Amino acid sequence: MLFICYFEILPEKMEEVARRTVEHSSKREIPGVKILFEGVSATHWGITAFEAENEEAVFRYIRPWTPVDGTIKVSPALRVDNGEYAEKYPRELLKD
Repeated sequence: MLFICYFEILPEKMEEVARRTVEHSSKREIPGVKILFEGVSATHWGITAFEAENEEAVFRYIRPWTPVDGTIKVSPALRVDNGEYAEKYPRELLKD
């Protein structure tokens, strides 16, 4: 299942977040998780797209960030560039 995750990077914890990011990203093998994208926005939000096999895998991925970040938002997502949803978008969504 595909997920999008946003991590609020608190300015006062920027150094610790940077250190943990390097540690976390170097351990690319997270059981049950396939990281598709990791990035950061200009407004101090970390952004990740990842696939997870189950709920436990989602928690394994986000758990290292909970002590250093402000808000963490995780949401299931749908791709609009392939698959069944892509065939319906945007025509099916705009019919009403």
